[in-house]
Amino acid sequence: LVNPVTVCEGSSATLTATGTSTSYSWNTGATTAGLTINPVSATATYTVTGTSAASCTNTATGTITMNPRPVLTSATATQSVCSGATVNSISFNTNPAAGVNVNWTNSNAAIGLPVSGTGTTINGYTAPNVISQTQGPISVIVTNSGTGCSSLSTAAGTVTINPNPTITTPSTPTNPVTCGGSNGSLNGLVVSGTPTITYSWNGGAFSGANISGLAAGGYNLTATDGN
Repeated sequence: LVNPVTVCEGSSATLTATGTSTSYSWNTGATTAGLTINPVSATATYTVTGTSAASCTNTATGTITMNPRPVLTSATATQSVCSGATVNSISFNTNPAAGVNVNWTNSNAAIGLPVSGTGTTINGYTAPNVISQTQGPISVIVTNSGTGCSSLSTAAGTVTINPNPTITTPSTPTNPVTCGGSNGSLNGLVVSGTPTITYSWNGGAFSGANISGLAAGGYNLTATDGN
């Protein structure tokens, strides 16, 4: 007698022949009561012949049934955004698409995402403010709810949060405007940021770090870095 065994794809399985035989011979060439297949890559049936002390023989079969592991087929987890921007929703696609449980983990909570969660979708959120580039690799475990077989994807994607550039402007104009004139100037300085830096004053009315020919009034500077 050989009891059947069911395992997940890639696991080890052992068929064991029982009875009064004193020696065994499997169709694989094995000569022990137990036949181990490692790893199991397909469902297969094996035959064993048992021989008694009186040289009588009998034959039995045993089947190893393999359940395939569900897999992560695609993900939209790889994104790179600036602090304060929107991290788009993240989706995970699996095979099979139904009858599976999806558990994800985030290795760096500083990206503004919990360290773990469930489901095939992570809702979008606002990226937190960071002082240096911050990355959060995401891993996914997909489990078949019927068979219990699972697979791990350690490279489902990475969310990268980039810091916004830091800029300073003088509290007083570089060159004050003379009465009624348009001869004032201002200098903007980016203290931190990833090259190349672009400058926009008053919504694009002026560009460059330093502007001149200014009339009296307020001026707003927006600096955009290479991220």
